[in-house]
Amino acid sequence: MFGRLLVFFPLITLLAASCSSAGKEAGQTAISASCYIRYIAPERSLLAEATFYQGDSTDQQPLSFPAGVAFLGSGMDYDDIPGAGPRYQTRRKLPYPTDSLRFSFKEEHKADFTVIPMRMSPLDSLIITGAASLKEGFTIQLPEPLTGQESLMLLFSGPNNLSRTLVIEGPTRSNIANVPGPALKEFASGDYIISPIKKQDVRVQWGNLSYISAIEYYGFDAKLTLE
Repeated sequence: MFGRLLVFFPLITLLAASCSSAGKEAGQTAISASCYIRYIAPERSLLAEATFYQGDSTDQQPLSFPAGVAFLGSGMDYDDIPGAGPRYQTRRKLPYPTDSLRFSFKEEHKADFTVIPMRMSPLDSLIITGAASLKEGFTIQLPEPLTGQESLMLLFSGPNNLSRTLVIEGPTRSNIANVPGPALKEFASGDYIISPIKKQDVRVQWGNLSYISAIEYYGFDAKLTLE
């Protein structure tokens, strides 16, 4: 009802990616891209990275673009990493935008720029509602429901330097998610700090371009007492 809850001590997993597709036009060079965004809300800092390859899956070669790659319309830094190929990267201080977090680049023989859009709603609040206990668990309220491409990781720091990780996988039917008591069986009573990380992982095939986009949104900490 509320989405699947996974328990890890202390392993971290990524949400399984979903995929949409469109046909590839004949004669176009296959391009694959990996785009990553990490936003840390308390610091208002954003990191964006992108790497590109050309060719089919059996013979891929690192790819760079003469005009470079832009993020939100501004050029990214270029670095050719030994063994990994070219990487485009930028770091910024900014409020998390709600419109498209777009990467754009100019393919050879194409008049228009190719754009890779990425978007995930901010995790600007994490509210513990009602009572919380080791036996009954607790309920959290999110700004909006998780989609099927999203997951919520909760990092717990508690008594005696205890660290635990719970993951709620989308989709959820509402913005209310329940953490049941059995998921807390390895927890001790006491005060905890919860550090939430919202993740989104998407795979897309669009014409000659296939890309993986990943976003990690680090929200503000919340306090929780378990008895």
